[in-house]
Formats: sequence, C-alpha cells, structure tokens
Amino acid sequence: PEQLARIHAGPMLMWLSEPPPSPPFRDFLWEANITMGVQGRDRDGVIRLLVDRLCESGVVPAELRQTCVKRALAREALGSTVVGCQTALPHALLPDYDGVAAALAVCPAGVVFGSGEAAPKFIFLLVSSARSHDRYLGALARIARQMIDADTRQAVLSCATPTDVMNALAGKPSV
Repeated sequence: PEQLARIHAGPMLMWLSEPPPSPPFRDFLWEANITMGVQGRDRDGVIRLLVDRLCESGVVPAELRQTCVKRALAREALGSTVVGCQTALPHALLPDYDGVAAALAVCPAGVVFGSGEAAPKFIFLLVSSARSHDRYLGALARIARQMIDADTRQAVLSCATPTDVMNALAGKPSV
C-alpha cells in the first residue's frame, strides 16, 4: 500500500487480506535489488552492497541505511546466518520500516561468512520490522523452498540477468 500511495496522486481504495504463507518472490524481491557476479568482497562488504542496493532502488529509505547496516552486522556478530545449500540469510529488523524486502547477491566464488563454513554463493539480505513477522517468515519459507533445490541453485548461477534470476527462482526457464 505504501508503494502505491507514493506513485498514485488521487484517492485510492485497497482491499487488504492476509498474505499467503509463502509469498511469490516478486512480493519481496525485485530485479533492481539483484546483484550478479559479486566478487572480491567479504561478508560485511556484501551486506553493505545489498543495503545500498535496497536504498538506491527506494525500497529502504536512505535515512535508514546506517541503521540497516548496523543491525544486519550486529545480527551476524551473534552467529552466522549461513543456512546451508550455498545460501546465507543476513537480516535486519528496522522499527521504522513496514513490510518485507530482500536483496540478493549472486557470488559465483562464494563469500566467507565464518570459519569452518562453506562459503555461500547466494546472499539474501532481508529487511523487515516486528510488525511484519508473518510476512518475514513467509519470505524465509519461499527462499528456503527454492534454494534447497540443487537445480534451482545451478540455474541461478548460470543466469545472465536479474530477470533470468527471477525466472529461475519462479521455476521458469530462462529465454
């Protein structure tokens, strides 16, 4: 609703319902927030890159950039968010943010997140607030459901564009 209100000047009527338990990727991840071929960055550098991507695309307000970086790095300091299947899920709870958004870095060589862990190739940064807990869990479920599949991971690694990545995550073949 907030995004529509920013682009629509006149009166608007919206019907809100419960979100699906596992929303489609396009509900929280967009092409503008996918970075392909990330190399030469450490964990903190990738997190900063993804926060910058969310701010540049307007999904996260620029004034929340520092808070978002600080909270995502603080969460990593508690323990690595590498979940297996070549995937890491760093996240930040922002009290002044409503909704759930994600950015994805595809890192073919992997990024070291901690000692003794396999370096993940897919870094999904999730941003949400406590008010969006159910939507946040739905987004996590969607990511987990797709990234557990080795064919999906290979398809994403072979993608040339963010649109191809979105299609691969949705289970559609790249053109």
